[in-house]
Amino acid sequence: MVIFDHVQTLGMARIVERLSPRSVRMLNAHNVDHMLYERLAVNSTGDERRALLKRRDVTKMIESSLDRFVHGYWACSDEDHEVLQQLNDGRLFGFTIPNGIATEVLPFDSRVGKREDMQILFCGSLNYDPNRRGLDWFTAGPWRWVKQRLPNARLTIIGYGAKDDDFTELRADPAVDFVGEVDEVTPWYHKTSIAVVPILEGSGTRVKILEAMALGNPVVATTIGAEGIKVTDGADLLLRDEPDQFADAIVNVLTDGELFDRLRMGGRALVDTVYDWRILGQELNATIPKSLDLAGA
Repeated sequence: MVIFDHVQTLGMARIVERLSPRSVRMLNAHNVDHMLYERLAVNSTGDERRALLKRRDVTKMIESSLDRFVHGYWACSDEDHEVLQQLNDGRLFGFTIPNGIATEVLPFDSRVGKREDMQILFCGSLNYDPNRRGLDWFTAGPWRWVKQRLPNARLTIIGYGAKDDDFTELRADPAVDFVGEVDEVTPWYHKTSIAVVPILEGSGTRVKILEAMALGNPVVATTIGAEGIKVTDGADLLLRDEPDQFADAIVNVLTDGELFDRLRMGGRALVDTVYDWRILGQELNATIPKSLDLAGA
């Protein structure tokens, strides 16, 4: 079996077929990439928008003819699996193997006073457009309103890829700790109270949500931010798409101890039972023989 990581690697499929004709070729579809480019284009203008739409069209053409390159695919969510099936008119098979985390190395933070610290964490690659736009959206609205209602609240931002002249207004905010790249994310989740995932575009699933849940931070996210993760709003996290509602959710979590504990205990239970790699690895091991059989190997 040869696994192609991302659609962009499928240019090697013909070479693999020629050199190893009996190999089963599988695509590990981290995203439905044409949807990612389409969502990025919505918030772009001019040449950038035209370039993104062109990439969308080319990528959609490839994703609609996957059977030319591979025998099947793994999607990271049922939603992505369904889209890829529709694009290919059922001409090839696919499986859903969600993204996961190793919960045994992610210790749950149960310390007293975690909520009262009122520390909000944003974690994400700061050179990735969906993260940058999401952070801009969050700090332009929800963060301002949270500060007005909770004057002691602080925002910590971690993630690699920010240039020295990026996010100048945020860096100047005395209530913001703009940390940037870190060696290890776990200490920063343990230093903070709550995690926010204000993503407005993209595809696939956000591992950062699973990490936050495992480490004991309640999560407030947009619907797209939590897309592909089987969560229950109000039990595992809070889903809010409007800026004022997003701010309200943060304030409620930071001021309501019962809600705070319910969300973080529910989140940890979800990752322990559904998204731990030990569980997902068993699912993946079960699909590999099926993949070989269905591909006629």
